[in-house]
Amino acid sequence: MKVRYLTAALVLVCACQGPTLAQTSVEERLQRMEQRIEQLEQRVAAQERTIMEKDKRISELVAPGDGWFDTVEVSGAVEVEATHEKSDEGESSSGLEAATVDVAVAARVNAWTAADVALTMDGDGKIEVDEAFVTLAPPDSALSAIAGRQGLPFGVYESGMVSDPLTMDLGDTAGDAIQLAFDADGLSASAFLFKGDNDRGGDDRIENFGVSASYAIERDGTSFALGLSWINDIGESGLLSEIEERGSGMVAGGAASLVADFAGMTVIAEYVTAMDEFTPGELSFGPAGKGARPSAWMMEAAYGFELGGRPTTVALGYQGTEEAASLDLPRNRFLVGFSVELAEALSLGLEWSRDRDYGGSADGSGKTANKATALLAAEF
Repeated sequence: MKVRYLTAALVLVCACQGPTLAQTSVEERLQRMEQRIEQLEQRVAAQERTIMEKDKRISELVAPGDGWFDTVEVSGAVEVEATHEKSDEGESSSGLEAATVDVAVAARVNAWTAADVALTMDGDGKIEVDEAFVTLAPPDSALSAIAGRQGLPFGVYESGMVSDPLTMDLGDTAGDAIQLAFDADGLSASAFLFKGDNDRGGDDRIENFGVSASYAIERDGTSFALGLSWINDIGESGLLSEIEERGSGMVAGGAASLVADFAGMTVIAEYVTAMDEFTPGELSFGPAGKGARPSAWMMEAAYGFELGGRPTTVALGYQGTEEAASLDLPRNRFLVGFSVELAEALSLGLEWSRDRDYGGSADGSGKTANKATALLAAEF
């Protein structure tokens, strides 16, 4: 009887404990499944991150705007020029040459730095480094620093003609320099320091400098730009520095320009001058017994319109110099220009000019020469 009661008690205990053991087992299995699912989700997430990272690297290699080739810009120009010139005496000459062959490379090194290199072919077919400089400028800043071989901001030399203006012949200056520049709200200013070829007193040191400033305003389709610049030795210009027996004296130079655009018209005026006389004997193009004070000026008006659906420009210009006889510059020059865009980045320019030299007379009644020029220019 006791055995039967004991057996019944054991059965009752097992019956009571059975569901609890089964429930515990299910909960453990569910917990393990949840852990397994979590591990799988973590693995999938890791794989997705790896795939996204690889996709990003691939896009950096092939996507436009992010490759190295998108931080480098190559541009250039090829100009083929044909000329015919005839003097009052009936002498004539003609020529055909690749007047300009330029290639420029501009690279964005980082957010602060850009590098520019410009190569040009001279008249003898030799390749020269025309510009090579580094620009440092904080993002969204009006300030910048430019160091290296560069054209210096003395004069503007804008023109719609085929030939360069006489102001550029007299004042254009380039060299290895450091320039600090500011540009904001139409106001531009710069100061530059460079080492020229004219060593005063035989001292081999950096002693050339200059400043420039300009202000531009645009309103209702009309714009005006006024520029002023000064250099401590205009004798460092490309033309004056080539004069033999150049003395050691420094003669400051000044330049002023005005460019206006309105109603399809562009009007340009510029004046470049030495601000003092050169020492007699240094440059032999002044009045007898005196040093010269060379200067050049230009005035030009151009009108743009559509001709057969092609952008076209006609221009008239008048230029002159003073005390520049020995520089092989004319006393005055009259020009008529015509240019048309034949296709995108391809243009044809025609120019007729009439030069009058000094002729040894104070009133400029020297000999004249007529010149016709055609220029085919392709840019890329």
